[in-house]
Amino acid sequence: MSLAAGVICVGPETAARLAIQCEVRQFIPSRNREDATFSARILARLPSQFIEPIKRQYRDKYQRAGGRAVANDWLISIDEMTAGVNFSLAWDDGEIVVEATRAAKRCRRIMARATRFQRNAYDAACTITRSEGVEPPKLTKGRTVEGCIARMMCPHWWRRQLRKHHGRAVEKLARELNLVTAKRQCYASQAAVERRASQKRRNRHLMENLMGWAEDENGVPVNEYGLVLADAVDASVSNPELRRGELMCRLRGFEQAAKISKHVALFITVSAPGEWHRAYSRSGQPVPHWNGSTPRAVHQYLQRIWTRTRAAWKREGINIYGFRIAEP
Repeated sequence: MSLAAGVICVGPETAARLAIQCEVRQFIPSRNREDATFSARILARLPSQFIEPIKRQYRDKYQRAGGRAVANDWLISIDEMTAGVNFSLAWDDGEIVVEATRAAKRCRRIMARATRFQRNAYDAACTITRSEGVEPPKLTKGRTVEGCIARMMCPHWWRRQLRKHHGRAVEKLARELNLVTAKRQCYASQAAVERRASQKRRNRHLMENLMGWAEDENGVPVNEYGLVLADAVDASVSNPELRRGELMCRLRGFEQAAKISKHVALFITVSAPGEWHRAYSRSGQPVPHWNGSTPRAVHQYLQRIWTRTRAAWKREGINIYGFRIAEP
């Protein structure tokens, strides 16, 4: 930190922390400076979309639910939710890319110093991967040690893993804060929606700047006219409109086949019990007996139920066909 012409110059991280402290002092009912510093440290690691909801809940607990101790204990619980995440939930995609490159370089440096025994090199790379909060690739029948090591040295593999874990951590916190409800942010948090929109823009920009040519068996272009890959994507089932139309066409075909065979059509909705839901659908209020499950856990639960249901039908000689669709 330096002082020049009466202006304090600080780095971007310090500037962000000071800005959050200023905001925190405005919403904390107490004048205790330690509360502002303590709160700013926690909020600095969270996405900006979560700051305002946390402010409201913190103020409510501070003023109504028991005062300073209750409010600060609640903030500590939020901090503990992200304690197992070795990166900031406030990162944007650019920061994730930088971290992915750094992690891949760490693995490459370890590999350069590793012994000639590949299993030792694999174990060393796995240690680095776990230190980043990412599960390393497991050795399976179709996956060799060389392949696993190559993955952990690849920045693109790290990008996919960090983006996935970052997104899941953000959504977990959003559900803990009861932000994803029918009354607030339906199906996904605003942070997830914005992240998905940004991903689509990146992919679209890439496709619009790539060209493809038809080649013969010798790799020679058959003509001089190329095709912009974005046009090819728009003409395939990667286009959501075409994919939706294809699904409706298949549904109509199944319906006609069922009528010809004189089969009965049923529309079955399977939902998890109340303790698997974070909030009530009508009021949006938290479910008091929520078991803390994640969307992945609920999906796995429903898969088990559906598997057992089909097994029971099969034992009764009931064969089914059609479509199984999972909601977001």
